[in-house]
Amino acid sequence: MLITECLADLKTVKKRIESANETVQRYLARQEHRKDPLLTKGGSTLVIQGEIQSVRDLAEKQVQTRLAIARTNDQAKLTVQGVTRTVSEWLVWRREAAPILASQYKTIFSKIDQVRKEALKAGVQVTSGQPGNDNDVVIHVDEVAIKQESEKLDAILGELDGKLSIHNATTEMK
Repeated sequence: MLITECLADLKTVKKRIESANETVQRYLARQEHRKDPLLTKGGSTLVIQGEIQSVRDLAEKQVQTRLAIARTNDQAKLTVQGVTRTVSEWLVWRREAAPILASQYKTIFSKIDQVRKEALKAGVQVTSGQPGNDNDVVIHVDEVAIKQESEKLDAILGELDGKLSIHNATTEMK
């Protein structure tokens, strides 16, 4: 089974769990004088027990499927923008590191814009090198380098998404 198929199956399993839980909630209790609506299926008690067991089984299936995907991703490697990592490492990097880097770049550019606006209002110069006079505001980062790093991050994320899609669509589970 391909990883893509397993991921689709996980969505189906999640819906089945939700449906089973809804059934349990719907038939969890009734007044004694009312007829059991599930009598023809063995009664509410039996149906509820079956649905609870079904949720346990489906939850275990989710665990085993996720573990199988993780084992497969631990062994597969992808090279993106000259950097080679396992798929698992790329997934963690995309989830944990990439947002931190993107936020940092965004914050730096936002702060530089704010400093430039304030300097303009105050009538002072902004420089990234040696100040011309004592009132100049000095930017202490290489803006071009930060811009390039930001663009590189975008390129990595774009290429990574494409390669992960291809990986999931072509890789058999182990």
